[in-house]
Amino acid sequence: MSQKTVITTDQTITLFSPLTTGDGKTLNEITMRVPKRKDIAKSQRHSKDPVEAETFLFHLLTGLTMEDIGELTLADSNQLSDMFRQFHVRDNNQPE
Repeated sequence: MSQKTVITTDQTITLFSPLTTGDGKTLNEITMRVPKRKDIAKSQRHSKDPVEAETFLFHLLTGLTMEDIGELTLADSNQLSDMFRQFHVRDNNQPE
């Protein structure tokens, strides 16, 4: 029988490039809380555009504004996407 990995705690990433938020704070890391089904539903209702829906979802999960999410470098944005995917249940015997 295969084992499953489930991440059930908030996760923090260290940014490659510090982010200065709209209110003037400089962030070197971002914490994402564990997503819930309702977060996915809210983001899909917010926009049919996948990039806009993802930005809204990350806003919900990190507490950053959508404008702040938009100011992330592509590398840091990819880190958020990767972190989000880590919350999915996966079979340890399957490639990611």
